[in-house]
Amino acid sequence: MTSGVRLLLGLATWLTWGVIWAGPFSLPTTLPPAARQFPVWQNSGAVTCLPADTNAGGQTSCSRFATHRFTANQGDQGFYLVSLRAPSSHCAPIMYVVFLDVLDGGTTPYFFGALHPGASASRLIRAAAGPHVLTIGAYGDTGLGGCNTSGIQSWSVDVRVEAENTPG
Repeated sequence: MTSGVRLLLGLATWLTWGVIWAGPFSLPTTLPPAARQFPVWQNSGAVTCLPADTNAGGQTSCSRFATHRFTANQGDQGFYLVSLRAPSSHCAPIMYVVFLDVLDGGTTPYFFGALHPGASASRLIRAAAGPHVLTIGAYGDTGLGGCNTSGIQSWSVDVRVEAENTPG
Protein backbone atom coordinates (compact mmCIF):
# COMPACT_ATOMS: atom_id res chain seq x y z
CA MET A 1 0.00 0.00 0.00
CA THR A 2 1.45 3.36 -0.99
CA SER A 3 1.69 6.26 1.41
CA GLY A 4 -0.88 8.18 -0.68
CA VAL A 5 -3.47 5.40 -0.32
CA ARG A 6 -2.76 5.14 3.44
CA LEU A 7 -3.24 8.90 3.74
CA LEU A 8 -6.59 8.73 1.91
CA LEU A 9 -7.77 5.79 4.02
CA GLY A 10 -6.71 7.60 7.18
CA LEU A 11 -8.54 10.75 6.09
CA ALA A 12 -11.68 8.75 5.21
CA THR A 13 -11.58 7.03 8.62
CA TRP A 14 -11.09 10.35 10.40
CA LEU A 15 -13.97 11.96 8.50
CA THR A 16 -16.25 8.96 9.19
CA TRP A 17 -15.50 8.94 12.92
CA GLY A 18 -15.71 12.74 13.05
CA VAL A 19 -19.25 12.63 11.65
CA ILE A 20 -20.28 9.78 13.96
CA TRP A 21 -18.84 11.37 17.12
CA ALA A 22 -19.37 15.05 16.49
CA GLY A 23 -22.26 14.98 14.03
CA PRO A 24 -22.21 16.48 10.56
CA PHE A 25 -19.93 19.43 10.03
CA SER A 26 -18.92 21.72 7.23
CA LEU A 27 -15.54 22.82 6.01
CA PRO A 28 -14.55 26.49 6.17
CA THR A 29 -15.95 28.66 3.40
CA THR A 30 -15.46 32.19 2.17
CA LEU A 31 -18.68 33.55 3.68
CA PRO A 32 -18.79 37.10 5.05
CA PRO A 33 -17.32 37.48 8.58
CA ALA A 34 -20.71 37.63 10.34
CA ALA A 35 -21.84 34.47 8.57
CA ARG A 36 -18.72 32.58 9.68
CA GLN A 37 -19.36 33.34 13.34
CA PHE A 38 -21.91 31.24 15.17
CA PRO A 39 -23.99 33.70 17.21
CA VAL A 40 -24.13 32.75 20.88
CA TRP A 41 -26.43 33.76 23.71
CA GLN A 42 -24.86 36.24 26.14
CA ASN A 43 -26.38 37.06 29.52
CA SER A 44 -26.72 40.73 30.47
CA GLY A 45 -25.97 40.12 34.12
CA ALA A 46 -28.34 41.06 36.93
CA VAL A 47 -30.03 44.46 36.77
CA THR A 48 -31.46 45.72 40.06
CA CYS A 49 -34.59 47.87 40.03
CA LEU A 50 -35.12 50.65 42.55
CA PRO A 51 -37.99 50.33 45.08
CA ALA A 52 -39.56 53.49 43.57
CA ASP A 53 -39.78 51.72 40.17
CA THR A 54 -42.79 49.70 41.40
CA ASN A 55 -46.17 51.39 41.83
CA ALA A 56 -48.88 50.48 44.36
CA GLY A 57 -50.51 48.13 41.83
CA GLY A 58 -47.36 46.00 41.59
CA GLN A 59 -46.32 47.22 38.14
CA THR A 60 -42.57 47.75 37.75
CA SER A 61 -40.93 49.94 35.14
CA CYS A 62 -37.29 49.33 35.97
CA SER A 63 -35.28 52.57 35.73
CA ARG A 64 -32.02 50.70 35.18
CA PHE A 65 -31.11 49.12 31.88
CA ALA A 66 -28.90 46.41 30.46
CA THR A 67 -26.69 47.07 27.43
CA HIS A 68 -25.34 44.81 24.73
CA ARG A 69 -22.68 45.90 22.24
CA PHE A 70 -22.21 44.53 18.74
CA THR A 71 -20.49 45.59 15.53
CA ALA A 72 -22.27 45.61 12.20
CA ASN A 73 -19.91 44.52 9.45
CA GLN A 74 -19.58 46.34 6.12
CA GLY A 75 -20.24 43.12 4.17
CA ASP A 76 -23.57 42.42 5.88
CA GLN A 77 -26.88 43.45 4.39
CA GLY A 78 -27.64 45.89 7.22
CA PHE A 79 -30.35 43.79 8.88
CA TYR A 80 -29.77 42.05 12.19
CA LEU A 81 -31.92 39.59 14.07
CA VAL A 82 -31.95 40.55 17.74
CA SER A 83 -33.13 37.70 19.96
CA LEU A 84 -33.93 37.97 23.65
CA ARG A 85 -34.50 35.05 25.99
CA ALA A 86 -35.79 35.25 29.55
CA PRO A 87 -33.44 33.19 31.70
CA SER A 88 -34.95 29.99 33.04
CA SER A 89 -33.99 31.19 36.53
CA HIS A 90 -36.76 33.81 36.38
CA CYS A 91 -39.95 32.83 38.19
CA ALA A 92 -42.27 35.28 36.41
CA PRO A 93 -42.65 36.72 32.90
CA ILE A 94 -40.78 39.93 32.09
CA MET A 95 -41.69 42.37 29.30
CA TYR A 96 -38.63 43.59 27.39
CA VAL A 97 -38.06 46.60 25.14
CA VAL A 98 -34.88 47.33 23.14
CA PHE A 99 -33.55 50.60 21.79
CA LEU A 100 -30.70 50.84 19.27
CA ASP A 101 -28.04 53.48 19.92
CA VAL A 102 -29.96 55.59 22.48
CA LEU A 103 -26.88 57.71 23.21
CA ASP A 104 -26.72 58.59 19.52
CA GLY A 105 -30.40 59.63 19.43
CA GLY A 106 -32.05 56.28 18.65
CA THR A 107 -35.61 56.33 20.01
CA THR A 108 -37.38 53.53 18.13
CA PRO A 109 -38.59 50.91 20.61
CA TYR A 110 -38.50 47.23 19.67
CA PHE A 111 -41.01 45.48 21.93
CA PHE A 112 -40.46 41.81 22.76
CA GLY A 113 -43.61 41.26 24.82
CA ALA A 114 -43.88 39.24 28.02
CA LEU A 115 -41.37 36.40 27.98
CA HIS A 116 -41.92 33.55 30.41
CA PRO A 117 -38.84 31.83 31.90
CA GLY A 118 -36.88 30.14 29.09
CA ALA A 119 -38.98 31.72 26.30
CA SER A 120 -37.45 33.83 23.54
CA ALA A 121 -38.53 36.29 20.87
CA SER A 122 -36.75 37.98 17.96
CA ARG A 123 -37.03 41.27 16.09
CA LEU A 124 -35.35 42.36 12.86
CA ILE A 125 -33.51 45.68 13.11
CA ARG A 126 -31.54 47.72 10.60
CA ALA A 127 -28.05 48.86 11.56
CA ALA A 128 -25.38 50.64 9.54
CA ALA A 129 -21.82 49.33 9.54
CA GLY A 130 -19.94 50.09 12.74
CA PRO A 131 -20.29 49.70 16.51
CA HIS A 132 -23.74 49.73 18.13
CA VAL A 133 -25.26 49.52 21.60
CA LEU A 134 -28.58 47.89 22.41
CA THR A 135 -30.23 49.35 25.51
CA ILE A 136 -32.64 46.86 27.06
CA GLY A 137 -35.40 47.75 29.50
CA ALA A 138 -37.70 45.54 31.56
CA TYR A 139 -41.23 45.79 32.88
CA GLY A 140 -43.01 43.53 35.33
CA ASP A 141 -46.67 43.23 36.28
CA THR A 142 -48.19 41.15 39.05
CA GLY A 143 -51.07 40.35 36.69
CA LEU A 144 -48.78 38.23 34.48
CA GLY A 145 -48.51 35.40 36.99
CA GLY A 146 -45.54 33.63 38.49
CA CYS A 147 -43.84 34.72 41.69
CA ASN A 148 -44.11 38.43 40.90
CA THR A 149 -46.57 39.43 43.64
CA SER A 150 -45.20 42.88 44.49
CA GLY A 151 -43.12 43.99 41.51
CA ILE A 152 -39.73 42.88 40.25
CA GLN A 153 -36.60 43.60 42.25
CA SER A 154 -34.09 42.43 39.61
CA TRP A 155 -33.95 40.86 36.18
CA SER A 156 -31.57 39.76 33.45
CA VAL A 157 -31.84 38.72 29.83
CA ASP A 158 -29.97 36.52 27.36
CA VAL A 159 -29.15 38.35 24.12
CA ARG A 160 -28.12 37.10 20.69
CA VAL A 161 -27.47 39.26 17.62
CA GLU A 162 -26.88 37.78 14.20
CA ALA A 163 -26.63 39.19 10.70
CA GLU A 164 -29.77 38.53 8.69
CA ASN A 165 -27.60 36.86 6.03
CA THR A 166 -26.15 34.37 8.55
CA PRO A 167 -26.97 30.84 7.40
CA GLY A 168 -29.10 28.63 9.64
